[in-house]
Parts: sequence; C-alpha cells; structure tokens
Amino acid sequence: MQKQCGNTAVLFFSRSPKAEGKSKQLIHSTEHKNTRIAEALIRHSRRQISDSGLPCYTFDEEGQRGLTFAERFTNAFKDIFSKGFEYVIAIGNDTPGLKADHLIKASQRLASGESDVVLGPATDGGTWLMGYSRYAFDADAFQQLPWNSSYLLNEVLSQSPEECTITLLKELADIDDHASLRQFIHTFYGDWSLARLARQIQSVLFSTVSSFVEIVHSYLLNHIFKSHLRRGPPLRSAVPLNSWKLKMEASA
Repeated sequence: MQKQCGNTAVLFFSRSPKAEGKSKQLIHSTEHKNTRIAEALIRHSRRQISDSGLPCYTFDEEGQRGLTFAERFTNAFKDIFSKGFEYVIAIGNDTPGLKADHLIKASQRLASGESDVVLGPATDGGTWLMGYSRYAFDADAFQQLPWNSSYLLNEVLSQSPEECTITLLKELADIDDHASLRQFIHTFYGDWSLARLARQIQSVLFSTVSSFVEIVHSYLLNHIFKSHLRRGPPLRSAVPLNSWKLKMEASA
C-alpha cells in the first residue's frame, strides 16, 4: 500500500447495494441477485480505494444532496473541498478495471501540479474517474455537463479552460446493464482481483443452468480464439487536442 499526502481525497459516489439492486437490472432476475452483484462491485471499488492509501468519503443515497444527479455530484465535490482538501478524485462503483494504481497516479498528477484535471475515459463516452484541483473545479460549469450521456467526456474536454493541463488515463469499461455485465464475465483476465470479482459475479449467475452453460461456452471460445479476442479497439479522438494541454497515459 502506498500512503499519499493529506491534501487529496477520494470521493466514492455510490448508492448502497440495495439501492443499486433496485435501480440497475444487471441480470434479468430477482432484485436480490442484482443486489448481490452490486455488493461485489462496491466491495471491489472499496478495496482499490483502501489499497491506494488515500482518505475516502462515501456519498450514498443517504448523504447526497440535490434533486438531480448533477446537483448531487456537484455538491459532493463541494463538500469535500470545504473540508480543506486541495484535490478531489471521484469514482463510482461500476468499473471493474479500476485499480489502486489509477488513484495513486491521479493523486500524483494533481498534487505535483503536473495536471489540473485527471480523467478516466469510459468506453461508452463517459468517465470512470474525475480528478480536479480546487483551482480547476468550476461548480457551475460542472453541474451543467451532460451527465449520463455518451458525449460527457468530449464536453468535459471542450469546456475546460485552455490554461488547464489535463491527463487522460487508460480507457476502461463500466458495467451499466446486462450486456456490459456479460462482456465482463465472458472475458477471462490474468489479474487476480478481477478474477476474484468475476468469480463472485458468476456465483450469482450459476444458480441457473442456462447461465452456467453460457459462461462455459464463452470460456472455451476465449481460449480457442484468444489471439483475436485480445485485440484492442481503435483509438478515438472526437475533439481537437490542440486547444489545451493534454497528456495521454498509454497504460494504467
């Protein structure tokens, strides 16, 4: 574990497992099973936060303030800045590829002054991590962003002042629905923490014969055609990169 300086905090913006189970239909089954999957994802995120050594503040449905997601998320940032922290790194509960190293790297980029903003691009056009210095955080502009849209990242970049230096971390996939959940469990990773998370989710799905057969079938396909399945997606650049100081991270 790598301990970090005390001027950076993690904002864990996550509903409770029960609330997630009601809101997200990750599998076409009972609310109980969706809640168990949410518990596994939240546990995984908390473990990565703990391993980063950074102080963490959790905002679930009990502690969030505001009528809309934009208001609640903005207020959570403001609440942590009001505690005296100079840098806030926000994550959610639905990115299995999140690592403690991502949080550490974001913290180092911000605290060193190398970057004013650190973003984790999601494959769906959103973000899985948002890190801001106090200087770069504009609450009004932040609240007006197109949250939960496929062009969120592009809007964050286009609205950032030219004098801001932005670091983009590795692109990762979120688990938002049944299709993205299947995509995750059908991909076998060498990483131990991801393998553990996949096993926990599979244990929920194994309660039905059809799910078991589907996963075994996918496992065989992954091993037979592994050379094809490991090809990464093409790099995308939907916005001009010369209007601000932008640093691309080639790896985690």
